[in-house]
Order: sequence, then C-alpha cells, then structure tokens
Amino acid sequence: MQHSDHWTPTLGRATGWFCVGVRRHAARECGIRSWRHAAGGACGKSGGDSRRAPRGERRRQMGMLQPDHLGRKQPWGGSSDLDDHRALAPPANEPSTPSRRVASVPSRRKAIYLDYAATTPVDPAVAHTMSNYLTCEGMFGNPASNTHAFGHAAAEAVAHAREEVASLLCVPPEEVVWTSGATEAINLAIKGVAFAHWGRGGHIVTSLLEHRAVLDAVGWLETEGFTVSYIEPDRTGAITPDGLAEALRPDTIMVSLMHVNNETGAISDLAALQPLVKRAGALLHVDAAQSAPRLPMDEVAMVADMVSVSSHKMYGPKGVGALHVRKNLQAKLVPLLHGGGHELGLRSGTLPTHQIAGMGHAARLVRARRSVDTERSRRLDARLCAMFEQIGGLQFTGSSE
Repeated sequence: MQHSDHWTPTLGRATGWFCVGVRRHAARECGIRSWRHAAGGACGKSGGDSRRAPRGERRRQMGMLQPDHLGRKQPWGGSSDLDDHRALAPPANEPSTPSRRVASVPSRRKAIYLDYAATTPVDPAVAHTMSNYLTCEGMFGNPASNTHAFGHAAAEAVAHAREEVASLLCVPPEEVVWTSGATEAINLAIKGVAFAHWGRGGHIVTSLLEHRAVLDAVGWLETEGFTVSYIEPDRTGAITPDGLAEALRPDTIMVSLMHVNNETGAISDLAALQPLVKRAGALLHVDAAQSAPRLPMDEVAMVADMVSVSSHKMYGPKGVGALHVRKNLQAKLVPLLHGGGHELGLRSGTLPTHQIAGMGHAARLVRARRSVDTERSRRLDARLCAMFEQIGGLQFTGSSE
C-alpha cells in the first residue's frame, strides 16, 4: 500500500456506530502499528524494512505486541488485574511453552471499538453472574435434573433468566425458547414453519438486506421446493408497506424481516407492515437482534408471531439467544433438534445455565439502562457526525434518524 498523507475514509452506519478506515501512514500517525511495523521488520522483509534492529531492541519491540491485559499500565492511570506480566512466566525449573504473540495497540494508546452492531463486550456484572454456575463451588447442576438440590438451583436460575428476557421482549415467560443464538432462533422460526408445510410447498417473503442466517435458511428451502420473494428496501434500508404488499401472494406462509437493519440502522415500521401479513394469512417473524438492546419492544410483541434475539448484542455472552413463539403456534412449529423434549419440545439439549443466567442478567441491565444509554449514544452520534462533516469525500449511507 502506498504511503499517503491523506485519510481514505470509508463510512458505514450501523445503529449509530461508525467505522473509518485509514491508510497505513495515517494509522502510524495515530500511533497504531501493524505486526511488521511494531516488530521492526522481524516478521519478514516483504513490505517492510529489511534492516534488523539489535537483538535487545527487537526484544523490546516485540514486547509491545503482548496483549494489554498482561499488566501494562492503562491509559487512565491505573493498571490491569496483573501488576506485572512477568508473573505469568513459568517457574525457572519448568520449560516454557511457545505461545503465539498477538499484535496489539501500543501501551500508550487504547483501541477504540465502534462495531457494537456486531458484538458487545460482556458486562463485568454479567460475567460475575455466569461464574456462579460453572464450578463445584457454584450451582453447576443440570436444570433438567431437578429432583435434587443441584439441579433445582440451576432450574431456578433458568426460570429467573427466562422471566428477565420475557420482560425485555414484553411477552409471557412461557413463550420464550432458549437457543444457541439468534442464528439458531431464526432457523427454528423459518424452517419450523416451513417443515410444517413440507410436501405442500409454500411461499416465503423476506428482504435483500436480511442477516445471512435468514438469507441462507430461505435459500436452502428454495432447493427443497419452497418459493421465496425478496423485497428491495428503500434507500435507507427500511421495508415499506408498498414493497411488502407487492411481494405477498395467496400461498405466502410466512414473512421474515429485520426490525432494525444491522448495516444502516434503519427502523422498519412493523405496525404498518403487520396488517398486510395478517391479511395474507401468513406468520410474521421479526429479527430483533439489533433492536432489543436499543428500542422498546412492546410494539414488536403486539405484531410479531415470532421474535429472535441474541445475548451478545446486549452485553451478554456469546452462544445463547432466544426465540419468542406465541403460545398458539408452539404445537405447530416443527423442531430442528430432537432428544429430550427440552424447551416445550421445540429445542432439545441440556441448557447452558451459565450462559442463560448471563443473558437474563444482561436483559435486566438493558431495561434499567436503555433510556440513559440511548441518550448518551445520540450525543456521541451527533458529536461524531460533526467531526465527519469536516472530512471531505464522505458518503452517508442509511437514515439520519
């Protein structure tokens, strides 16, 4: 890549968050170093300086590549949990194990993470809750084996977390089904309805900007005899009533749409879309992975037949999610997994108590903090947009709201 004195910005908006790419020279000006740059070319001659630094200097430079959690002082003046990363070294009488070095931001600077539409860090309080359900000192029992105290305690934790997630989604707890994440929840919703119509075919409606979990699921169903229509969103990424009305057919069995688009942040007006779906006699599945942590869900609960959410979008752990299924549909939905009849028979498998407890705690925090977080995000959004206005050559994608 050629050095440049100018920024090469790429701007994409996802629920109020931005990413800006800079050329290598600008990155160095910001104090950000690549592996080769930080190592003084020690990782290879291609694209770097072939001159090798003295051994002591190389060792010092490579030390900068250690992850920040190994004890270097933090930018705010404190230190990490480990005061000295040398404490992690093996005793002198034990052979050291080769480890892979990980490139990191130099110790004087802290990386700025803006892609919260992709994932969020686990809240420390959530992580603490999860730790109570992992070891023999905690409640490690199987929630399905509740004939003894160990399983009973785990079952109570699962029930409490179910209530928390149900409160976030504004639905009854008995309509919440645990899954391994939003991807499985989406597959259970779409394929569960499709499998109920197996052999009779059917028509499914979705949009061109859905998550790959939706697009790949309906794409596979097309190979099995189902037909799919893909709505083209408006320029902001939202689905309009006119676009939905044009796609619906008499044989439509379900419609699957995002509430908030994960690329542009556009919000679809579900209250205006649902009457069209109901008039067609179809079911409405809503992917609320982006909206559940950020918007009130009472409107979604009133219009959707199924709602999928993910824990790691709301400061909870990865690997767990949930699907809201209206009670009158639970007997009609065909499960993807069999073996034990867990989760109303819709999702068999031993429940991961620690992850579920973490998601429940995260859902409670979202309800407590959402209004404050939303206002803070709006202030940051306005501040960032003002900064971008000073940079020429940017193209805004999505809605300004």
